[in-house]
Amino acid sequence: MISSPFHSLPNHMSHLPISQVSGVYDPSADGHCGFRCLAKAIYGNEDDYQKVKNDMMKVLVDRKDFYWKSKVFGKGKEYDSLTKIISYSGPSAPSEFWFSTLDCGQLAADTYKCPIEIHHKDQALIFLPMIKERYQTFNTTIMLPHASHYYLITLNRCRRHFPTIAFEYQRLCQEFGFTDFTSNFVDTETKPSLLLHLLTLYLYCK
Repeated sequence: MISSPFHSLPNHMSHLPISQVSGVYDPSADGHCGFRCLAKAIYGNEDDYQKVKNDMMKVLVDRKDFYWKSKVFGKGKEYDSLTKIISYSGPSAPSEFWFSTLDCGQLAADTYKCPIEIHHKDQALIFLPMIKERYQTFNTTIMLPHASHYYLITLNRCRRHFPTIAFEYQRLCQEFGFTDFTSNFVDTETKPSLLLHLLTLYLYCK
């Protein structure tokens, strides 16, 4: 569902150029909304959210050695918890299976080889893919939770600042031989032919 920009929430989108928000996609609220937003951004259909989970699970399993050595997702409970979130396929997801900001954000970036931004009320982060291959795109998908629900935001062409890079990205790039694209995410202009899809996980942190 497409709705108007977040006119009523300017204080909670301080890291985004509010005047440039051209549309807000509101997915079904069934506990899978974060994955539904990714599905909309990647595949053009929110109902492909299970396909998104399958994609992410494959990367989580295939790169288990790296994730364990780097401790990006921890080694025991945290990794197992993420595995349970990604593998859950019920029609309605309880809160323990919702899209988690840090872990799912980084895993999504690694899976789709594109930057993911997550904007909370008081902090915004950008997750850069920890990979040796070239990015699929440098356009970012931004994430932000609001009232325990996720939205997909579209921006007009604009210049803006990117949020803080999550985890110890530069150190991990150096340690594991990944290409460091930190310099690409300072100030940039979105390409005129593409509306920037921002996966906005806009969650009130009360």
